[in-house]
Amino acid sequence: SSSAAKVSRFSDLVAAPRAMKCAVSLCSVLVAGFLAVAANAAAAGPVSKVVNLLEDLKAKIDKDADVDEKDFEKHKCWCEKVETSKKEMIAEETALIQTKISEIAAGKAKDEVLDNKILKVKDEISSSVAAKKEAAILRGTQHEASAEVTKSNTKMDTDLSQAIGAVKSLGGSSAQAINDQLSVQRDHVQQDESQNNKTETKAQESYKDLSASMQDQLELLEQTERTDTAAEAETEMEIAEDTEVKTDTEEKLKADKAFLAEATESCLARKIEYNNRTKLREVEMGGINKALSILEKQRELLSSTFKNAAVPSFMQLGSDSVSATAAQSALSVLQAKASKTHNLRLALLAAKLRKAMPEGAFSQVLSEIEKMMKKTKEEGARDVKEKATCTKEYFEISKKTKKLAFLSQTSAAKVEQIDDRVAKMKEDKSSAEKEISEIESDLNQSLALRTEENAAFKSTKADDEEAIKVLGETSTALKKYYEENAAKQSSLLQSDPSTMSDKRKKLKQEENKYIITDDLSQENAASAVLAMIDHITGNLRKEIADAMEEEAAAQTDYEKAKGLLLASKAKLEKKTTDLASMVAKGEQQRASASESKTTSDTDIADQEAYKASIKQRCDEILSKFDDRANDRESEMDGLIRAKELLSGSSLVQKDVQVHEQEDEKSTLMNYLGLDQ
Repeated sequence: SSSAAKVSRFSDLVAAPRAMKCAVSLCSVLVAGFLAVAANAAAAGPVSKVVNLLEDLKAKIDKDADVDEKDFEKHKCWCEKVETSKKEMIAEETALIQTKISEIAAGKAKDEVLDNKILKVKDEISSSVAAKKEAAILRGTQHEASAEVTKSNTKMDTDLSQAIGAVKSLGGSSAQAINDQLSVQRDHVQQDESQNNKTETKAQESYKDLSASMQDQLELLEQTERTDTAAEAETEMEIAEDTEVKTDTEEKLKADKAFLAEATESCLARKIEYNNRTKLREVEMGGINKALSILEKQRELLSSTFKNAAVPSFMQLGSDSVSATAAQSALSVLQAKASKTHNLRLALLAAKLRKAMPEGAFSQVLSEIEKMMKKTKEEGARDVKEKATCTKEYFEISKKTKKLAFLSQTSAAKVEQIDDRVAKMKEDKSSAEKEISEIESDLNQSLALRTEENAAFKSTKADDEEAIKVLGETSTALKKYYEENAAKQSSLLQSDPSTMSDKRKKLKQEENKYIITDDLSQENAASAVLAMIDHITGNLRKEIADAMEEEAAAQTDYEKAKGLLLASKAKLEKKTTDLASMVAKGEQQRASASESKTTSDTDIADQEAYKASIKQRCDEILSKFDDRANDRESEMDGLIRAKELLSGSSLVQKDVQVHEQEDEKSTLMNYLGLDQ
């Protein structure tokens, strides 16, 4: 709206005086011309005087046309420059809006990708938590199985202890051999229990390592979630910035389009006015040419008619009263305006007018008035232009400073955020490297323990197989011995069930799994021992089978634990690699953000320095603009009024030159009342 007002005011200031000129020039000059002809009819040829006046009028119209054309061409050039400049600005703003629309769309797409990635990471976190729970349940199952083995081994140890006691009570070398084998069997059971305890302890340690690895993986996922969430926040901030720039540009585009439309309308109106003035001048020139043609044809008749004509008394051309009155009125106007506005130029002009009044030579004063009017118009246009420039500069500086301050704050926050993130990533990387070292140590220890357990298994298996072999040989020897000495009723055992107490018989029944009765013979006692040897042999075979099963399970558990540890190690190694890359990227981002902040701060300082450089001039222009405009308006009003009055009086003034030797300064001092 302010731009439109400037355009309209500029057009009005330029067009109004010309319109007035075109409207009154013909009438005023013709009247003046005919008055001059009437006043001098006796001294010169009247027709020639009128012809000369009409020729002068033609020349004045041509001059006005040239001035009007030049002014119109300047205004036309201004219109073209404004149109070109604004169209370029509109094109740039439109392109910037489209760029921001694309950037906003890309940012929203990136934000959506980050949203999906965050959801996926959250799902992985849920899966990791569930896997952790599942591992805990599996560990509980393994612990229960180990407890069952311990229970079984404890029972077997008790049974073997009782069997050893029973065999020992029988006496004899064969009983001693069996007792030795039972002791070996018991040792194996105790070793199995010891191994079971070691396996349980290792399994618990492996579970702890696995749980720690899973916890690390969970923390890595949570860190990824935090990183993606921060990236999403940064993207949303960029979208907000782009949206703000887009909105500001759209508002500026709207204002520029409105200014262009108003300027175009004003330029079109100015063109129409110029065309109308041109047509009026053509009509005026046609009338003058027609009048000249008539006067040329009737020159002789008009000459004889006005030859001895007297001067009409109602014109009072012989009197100086009209001229003096008009000059005095013009002087009063100039003095009043000079006093009101404290305008030194008007005071000087009033002094020149007062100096010219005695001789009635006002041509130079009128020329000075024309120059002052032109200079006043130029000053007004210059003030309007400077005000617009300062207003625009202040607006641009404020806008740029606010944007740069926002960018500086954003960069500072980003630097702080990146520093925290990089420090956390370095800490995580150090922890991961430490865990990798611990996993490698665990792998080495578990391998050594597995090797030791396997060697123990092989040794135990060999011992059990040797015991089976010895028991087999013992059983064969007993059978052979019994077969050879059956008739003699001899027996390896010298125990007579009839001499045992009931408590002893019951103990034997529990230890040897057979019933001793009073009717049993020595043959039955030998058979019971052979049966016990077979039973022990069967237990040894079962023990070997169970040990092989346990060895296979232990190897499987080892391979599984090893696989989990290796998987954890691989994940941690990938984690360290990713963290190293993220740290490097973070440091690059920090350098970029820090550089951006430094650049923004430097640009802010430049804007503030530039504002300081134009502040004094612009503040003075903006604060005094209205007062200067009012003073110019008052000055212009006084000049126009004085010109009108002096133009009327100059029609009858004498051709007397102003005395150049008079001191203008002394005249001005006299006018101001300072010469006394």
